[in-house]
Amino acid sequence: MAETLTAQEVAQWMANQVSEHGELYQEDALHLIEKNFGEEFTEQKDNGSWGIASAVLKAFTSLTTETVVWVKGERYWRPREDGDAPGRSQDA
Repeated sequence: MAETLTAQEVAQWMANQVSEHGELYQEDALHLIEKNFGEEFTEQKDNGSWGIASAVLKAFTSLTTETVVWVKGERYWRPREDGDAPGRSQDA
């Protein structure tokens, strides 16, 4: 019987990508998650666009609250740096 993946495991993969590559663009993550883990870890948003499933994003945030930031203008995650403002969202 095949192993059933969880949102937590997909979130851990995302955290590993940020750690290994220094960044993870949301659009790239979406496509790689769908390709490597299955469409059950993606979802259609209210505006009709597709995104990473809420359960995956919640698990990713829990895993990386202190170590990863979201660069909102460019739509990617990167490791937290010494000069970053408090909070998850950063301008650059």
